[in-house]
Amino acid sequence: MGCGSWVLEQVVPQAHSLRAVWAVSSDDVWAVGDAGAIVHWDGAAWTVAASPTQANLLTVWGADAAHVWAGGQGVLLKFDGSTWQMQPSPTSGSINFISGAAADDVWATGPAARDVYHWDGAQWTQPGAASGAPYILNIGTPIWPAGGERAWAGGCADHVHASLFLWDGSGWSRIDTAVAGCVHAIAGTSPSDVWATAVEYVHGGGSFPTPVNHSLHWDGARWSEVPALPGSFFSPARGEVWVVSGGGSTDGYVYARADGGHFHDFLWLPNIGYTTAMAAAGTADVFIVGEGGLLAHSDGKMIRRFTGPNAGIGSLWAGSGGHAWATVGGSLIRRDNGCWSNVDVGKAAYDQSTGVGPLRMWQLSGSGPDDVWATAGTFAVHWDGETFSQHVIPGGGLTGVWVSPSGDALFLSTSGVYRADGSGFTRVLDGSYLSMWAASESDIWLVQQDPAALSSLVHFDGVATTVVGHFPWSDGAPKTISASGDDDVWATVADTVWHFDGSLMTDMRPSPARVYSLAVAARNDVWVSSLDGLWHFDGAWSKADAPPGVLSASDGVVYSLGLGRICRRP
Repeated sequence: MGCGSWVLEQVVPQAHSLRAVWAVSSDDVWAVGDAGAIVHWDGAAWTVAASPTQANLLTVWGADAAHVWAGGQGVLLKFDGSTWQMQPSPTSGSINFISGAAADDVWATGPAARDVYHWDGAQWTQPGAASGAPYILNIGTPIWPAGGERAWAGGCADHVHASLFLWDGSGWSRIDTAVAGCVHAIAGTSPSDVWATAVEYVHGGGSFPTPVNHSLHWDGARWSEVPALPGSFFSPARGEVWVVSGGGSTDGYVYARADGGHFHDFLWLPNIGYTTAMAAAGTADVFIVGEGGLLAHSDGKMIRRFTGPNAGIGSLWAGSGGHAWATVGGSLIRRDNGCWSNVDVGKAAYDQSTGVGPLRMWQLSGSGPDDVWATAGTFAVHWDGETFSQHVIPGGGLTGVWVSPSGDALFLSTSGVYRADGSGFTRVLDGSYLSMWAASESDIWLVQQDPAALSSLVHFDGVATTVVGHFPWSDGAPKTISASGDDDVWATVADTVWHFDGSLMTDMRPSPARVYSLAVAARNDVWVSSLDGLWHFDGAWSKADAPPGVLSASDGVVYSLGLGRICRRP
């Protein structure tokens, strides 16, 4: 993570990806991640804790406030209620997973097949080295502490069929199943209610094998196969077994175990970012972490994000005075006094008819820090400096928004251009438009999807539209358009960059790679983000010493937002 020669802006509380989280209680939650990142929730706010390492941390678990363990790439840490300190590790390799039943009954696994370790309150031993130990695949969570220094572990003894292993305090016993695959995860609520996920890789007609999940259950007497769930079992808290679908994508469902051993979906994770782990102080008190420093909380009904750009970044708007906003999935982040922080949009980003949300927001614009609009599908969200409100636009299918310095707002949709006023929305133009840039309401440039299925560059003078040129491709996705004047208009269409000089349109792409964002800071001061880097045009293209991202410019300042980082020039 870095910005090259650009300035890396502060993100609250930090921007390193987080890999694990554990809730000791509702007001004592720890999350760890890359570059030694450790953050803590005290019931009111997340803060960065002093870390004794720069190594990537992969796992965290705590018995109570004074016995919290974390492990990672070649390191083992312990929190004693006051500070985090390095601990002698039972292995020279990574500690990939830690869990326990009590402060003196802690289990850890490493990268090798026999790396299974136990802490009895005084020392680490290696049950994994005992005769008959499991062949653990350290993918997921293949061990579950059952209490009383007992633990279930999983693997595949013959490398073909799922096998389960029980450590009884002195030795291992093995139970082979007829289920194909290897056990990747185990979680339980009690010694007579343990769940395991076996993954079988099936070779079909494609180049790569397809993973197929099998679910297993232990009732205290035997293991049996049960209907498979779309994910792997894990324990977000002692006595809980959950499954999350989606494989870390920005959308997924969480299934919790209900009475009778059944699982039901109780939590949806929409548009919050790429998740890596979750923990719970209760089913209505869930903590979620992920890529780019993602920190989020769910009460079972609503999701609240605490952090910066770690979801799908849709748009960035920079105003005067150093104020800026960005859409990140189903939330917004704001720059104020040089610091970026998440802004809770609440129910304004939810579909009011279904209660589903937060829905992803795409484009935004504003006239100042207390007048900002963002689009989300068929409605727009407005910030007036105190509250967020939702406004349904009759045209639906919103693809863009522009707000004049005086606060007049224009919205693009698949049915035309609409102007917001005090009583609602008025259609100004018919047609399907993909993007817009404006100097004023009588000087508007648009990319239009015309009836010939070609994208066109269109100018609107407040009275009539004029098609000034056609792009040689059709592309229905929203695109970026920006300008410094009527003879200096830039647009990204079909992954390329085009320039209009007042009479001619020219293909100005800086490289063969796909282009996805541009910003015009001034004439001959144009910035473009592509898949192979950040490019600058000052009369000729050159590659910049900074990472690409979603771009915006105001008052000569250029911002670039990427996953977990915000860069600024100058």
